[in-house]
Amino acid sequence: MRASNDGTTYEISDVYLAVAAEEEKQAVDISERESLVIIGSGSDDRLSGNEKDQVFYGGSGSDTFVFSSYSGRDAIADFDVASDVLELHLEQTDSIVEILGRSSQNGGDAVLNIDVNTSVTLWGVDLTSLGNDNFRLALTA
Repeated sequence: MRASNDGTTYEISDVYLAVAAEEEKQAVDISERESLVIIGSGSDDRLSGNEKDQVFYGGSGSDTFVFSSYSGRDAIADFDVASDVLELHLEQTDSIVEILGRSSQNGGDAVLNIDVNTSVTLWGVDLTSLGNDNFRLALTA
């Protein structure tokens, strides 16, 4: 299992498996867990983590990955630009253009710098392949 770009691997006790019914969307909130790796199901999942640095595997289906300010330095191992969405709950009014403008390509990975406390690395994704359909923005109070 690839767990980070620096070659770090994790023990199975660090993994939280989101088990979802095939016919319905499931929300997976691990804010009270110590998980470092979050694995979705074969359905359409809604995965969110906490302030820890985490790796997400959405699995098949159209997945929504939820991040907010102070979400840490996270990675998505299987982001599908054709069907997956990043839902960003931000404290400031950034546009997708502003977020992409401060993001970068690191080898084969797109690194989205959401704010000074939050980044999301999309493994195996070219930054130029991301479009408006891959983002949902929400302003938090």
